[in-house]
Amino acid sequence: MKCLFDTNVFNRILDGNISLESFADVIVLYATPIQRDELQNTKDQRRREALLNVFNQVMSGPTETTGFALDTPTINEAKLSGRPDEIELTEGRMTQTLSAVWGGSKWGESMWSGNESLYPVLRAELDHKRAHPNNVQDALIADTAIRGGYVLVTDDTDLEQITRKYGGQCILVRELIRQHGEGNEPPAT
Repeated sequence: MKCLFDTNVFNRILDGNISLESFADVIVLYATPIQRDELQNTKDQRRREALLNVFNQVMSGPTETTGFALDTPTINEAKLSGRPDEIELTEGRMTQTLSAVWGGSKWGESMWSGNESLYPVLRAELDHKRAHPNNVQDALIADTAIRGGYVLVTDDTDLEQITRKYGGQCILVRELIRQHGEGNEPPAT
């Protein structure tokens, strides 16, 4: 199973809720630069360092997003491209976002997409459910999961519902633990 981890999953790994060893023969883990950037923005320095250590252990190299949003702080990691079949993996299991958002995507980490992008619809749905500053990032992650054929693993039930609504495969962390692995089931969110 090709899984794209949401940022909150790396927190669950650090907190001991997920044992990655129990999933080793079941899933292949991926992330985009968005997750890395969100972890780098953790305010508590010790937690930030621990989260980045977990991220680096899980991901053997840098990631790229397949979407492009100019709302994100580093545009030099986005990639302009039009089709999901042109997705390029960098070292390890980092993948570009499949859409780009002005001010939200990094150059070289995302792909410019046309009408096939689900980002605007996903973002509108998230904004309707809950106004939150990271809806840009969540919509880009969901768009990448849906159009890239990844199973999105998250603890965010709104993101899970919207991903499924638009044809994506999604599994909540507690479901993944129940189905495939060991760990302490995190509380429902």
